[in-house]
Amino acid sequence: MNKKPIALIADDDFTIRLLACEALEQADFEVKEAEDGKQALEIFKQVQPEIVLLDVKMPFLSGFEVCKAIRQYPNGKNLPILMVTGADDIESIRSAYDAGATDFMTKPINWLILVQRVRYMLRASRNVEKLRKSEAILATAQKIARMGSWEMDIKSNEFRCSEEICRIYGLNHCNIKKYEDLFESMKDDDRKEIIKKYQQLIHQAVPFQIDHQIFLPDGNERIVNQQASASVDENGHIQQLIGTIQDITERKLAESLETDKNRVLEMIIRNKNLSDIMKELVTIIETQEPEAFCSIYLIKENRFYLQAGSLMAEPFFQAMDAQPVHPETGGSPSIAAYTGDMVIISDIKNSNLWKKKRDAALNHGIRACCSLPVISGQGQILGVISAFYRKICHPDNSVVKLLEVLAKLASVAIERRILSEKLEHQARHDVLTGLPNRAAISEYLNQALIQASKTSEKVAVFFIDLDRFKHINDSLGHPVGDGLLKEVTERLKTCIHENSIMGRMGGDEFMHVLKGIKNQENITKAALKILELVAPPFKVKDQNLYLGASIGISIYPDDGTDAMSLQKNSDTAMFYAKNKGGNRFQFFSQEMNMAAIERLEIENELRKAVEQGDFELHYQPKYNLKDNSLAGFEALLRWNHHSRGRVPPVKFIPVAEESELIIPIGTWVLREACRQNSEWEKAGFGAFKIAVNVSVVQFLQKDFIEIVETALKQYNLPPQRLELEVTESVVISDLSIVSESLSKLQSMGIITTIDDFGTGYSSMSYLNQLPINCLKIDRSFIVKLSGEKDIVDRGKMMVHTIVKLAHDLNFTVVAEGIEEHEHLEFLKEIECDIGQGYYFSVPLSAKEVEKM
Repeated sequence: MNKKPIALIADDDFTIRLLACEALEQADFEVKEAEDGKQALEIFKQVQPEIVLLDVKMPFLSGFEVCKAIRQYPNGKNLPILMVTGADDIESIRSAYDAGATDFMTKPINWLILVQRVRYMLRASRNVEKLRKSEAILATAQKIARMGSWEMDIKSNEFRCSEEICRIYGLNHCNIKKYEDLFESMKDDDRKEIIKKYQQLIHQAVPFQIDHQIFLPDGNERIVNQQASASVDENGHIQQLIGTIQDITERKLAESLETDKNRVLEMIIRNKNLSDIMKELVTIIETQEPEAFCSIYLIKENRFYLQAGSLMAEPFFQAMDAQPVHPETGGSPSIAAYTGDMVIISDIKNSNLWKKKRDAALNHGIRACCSLPVISGQGQILGVISAFYRKICHPDNSVVKLLEVLAKLASVAIERRILSEKLEHQARHDVLTGLPNRAAISEYLNQALIQASKTSEKVAVFFIDLDRFKHINDSLGHPVGDGLLKEVTERLKTCIHENSIMGRMGGDEFMHVLKGIKNQENITKAALKILELVAPPFKVKDQNLYLGASIGISIYPDDGTDAMSLQKNSDTAMFYAKNKGGNRFQFFSQEMNMAAIERLEIENELRKAVEQGDFELHYQPKYNLKDNSLAGFEALLRWNHHSRGRVPPVKFIPVAEESELIIPIGTWVLREACRQNSEWEKAGFGAFKIAVNVSVVQFLQKDFIEIVETALKQYNLPPQRLELEVTESVVISDLSIVSESLSKLQSMGIITTIDDFGTGYSSMSYLNQLPINCLKIDRSFIVKLSGEKDIVDRGKMMVHTIVKLAHDLNFTVVAEGIEEHEHLEFLKEIECDIGQGYYFSVPLSAKEVEKM
């Protein structure tokens, strides 16, 4: 049921009130009566009527006074009020309107007309209220949408605009009286364009829409969208202009930010310079937040490094460069980086966090700051992004969100750059040692050659190959080998200086490039230093491991003018050094190049010789020096080449070892020696001991013991008739493994001998630890037993010392290389056990042995 509208009647005439009540109640009104002005005001406060009828003259308060009082209340401002006056009382009518009356009615009252007048006033009031509410809703909507509206009547030239337009233009009280007043806030170019469009609108009814900037009274800039159109009558005459103005600053900034984000992402994808990306981020912040100026620091090794910063405070930003990440450093960026949390300081002057940097900040006009850490996906703090302000303020949420978005972009850029640098480093550096790899060395060498071609300075290329590394790696396993390479690397790094590079080519090969060389003496010193560095034992997994180095050296421009030639020639020189026994350096020469070509030919022909069986054994007799009786033979390998003739062992054995062809060749030698020994015994020539030389490569094979056992069993040869000679290089490659293998051989009854004793580095200290039977003195000592007196005296002392040491350890001593009678006499004098050499016999074929 609808509630009746309340009408308040105030009149001191009872009859008037009675008749009015009768008329209005019949018209479905609820009527409240008041007999004077004071009572009327009280009832108004209590019941809040929808319409008020006031007599002009009443006790206590007149109708005018009551009307004015009602208008002071919020619910009375728009309330319809009907004043009842005398018929000819023009002054009262004027006063009624001045007091705020809505309408008036004169006496005597026509009650039917009164009812219709009241109904009309109430309906009009309600319509006005609806319109007012609609306008309020529209105003609220405009405020929310930041959109204002305007209209202009062409005939009257009257211009009206909404409150929101005033707010958009930063005006507290709207003083926009005509459309042209809006032009004052525009840029010149925008103003010209809009005037042009406005003229087309007002004269031709051409609607327009345009985005442009405006300047507010406080100096800020905003972006607005204007739309306008014209309404015309049936004759096509323009009657009215209608337009809207919307503040689209946030939308435009959001669109701009999205565009900026995409541009930054594209820069990241295209691997643009990280500094350029960070500068772009700073520009974005300062565009989005014009009152701020910014900085971005990266963090490396727990220190700040300025990556980008506004020129407005560049000296201040640079002052923090390379500072440690610690609260003691001071300032919001330092705290944010240290804690990993956002830090907002609205008043730097009164902040303890800025205690140490306060004066510097204030001197540069910095009053407030918001700093946000740049954090990786794994939680690592990569840097800090900050917005600074020249006034005391607390950055709002939009600034915080902006920094968060850009901090994520910065994180992506930095992480991608870290990954890119890591991949680039991996592409140019050896994974195991961290040294530059082949590609990086070649690039460095090419640059060095370009520089040298302009300065006439020399460039030296060192090709370094580690002696005995392969045997250690094969016998002890790759973990030990890898550890050894790391230890070698640490020593070789000490050779590096500003004009050099040390890199790993692969395996146990390294390359050292020296540039800016003015004399060859520097090259020699560098080579000697490398040899000294690798000579001492390396401690790897509680084992002392011994290495050497074979170094080949080529020099620009003498040995080549391009990187490839110099690298190839240093490689050739390295092989030459290794063929000479290793642990030395060798300069390249053209003769070496020819030798390298020959070496390659020999390797290829060796492979064919293995397949075709082009080898044979010769046997050099060994004699007991006490009674000159035959003690046995040493089996010596001979290669009869179809075109080269007999190839000297010194020429093909090193090639066989480097190419590992020595493994099948060594197996053949072992089997052939056992076969021949067995056949001689069967033929009645006697039971001799035959000594077989075993290569380092062969000895360290896992199945070497098995191969020996198979050869003995195949020819039914007693183990005591086989003697295996190993060099000192085998012994010092790995003491534990070598000792274990020698023990197994001895347990089988096989005689074990250290060959070429005295030519190694430290094996003498291992003699009492090794299960061996014999020491074989190298021919280089025996040859010194004749000649100049000083040389002979020293030679005799050394040989005598070796023989005495061996006898003290219960070893049999064999001297090889006896070529003169005085050699023999001295060896007998010091009680050397066995001798061999050309003095007794050259190596003999099997048939020649049978004729002895």
